Amino acid sequence: MSNMISIKSFGILAGLDFGLEKSNYHNTDSWNSPVLILRYIANNKTRIACRAEQYNDRDHLFITSGKILGFSTNIDRQINDKIQLRLEGKILHADDAIFSFSKKDNFSLTTNLTIRI
Repeated sequence: MSNMISIKSFGILAGLDFGLEKSNYHNTDSWNSPVLILRYIANNKTRIACRAEQYNDRDHLFITSGKILGFSTNIDRQINDKIQLRLEGKILHADDAIFSFSKKDNFSLTTNLTIRI
């Protein structure tokens, strides 16, 4: 059947960023960020990805909230061999009200046009 979806069209990536920093008090502060990305190749010009990640920074090395959860979805469309367009929606949720207007949640919708020279 020509409209069946191949398992080769799907991908999954699990990762973990981790960092340590020596503080002024001879302690070691740390942060970590696990991520899970699911990818689907719709055709040779269109790719879709969903991403879930969590930033854990109890020592406030990079973020002022101890934890932020993030979810995003993007669609990439290859216009030609040198131009790609991306549309991405992202929602972030923090333990503390760190975003604009003293909110714990932040939503963004962005586009990106990439031109390869």
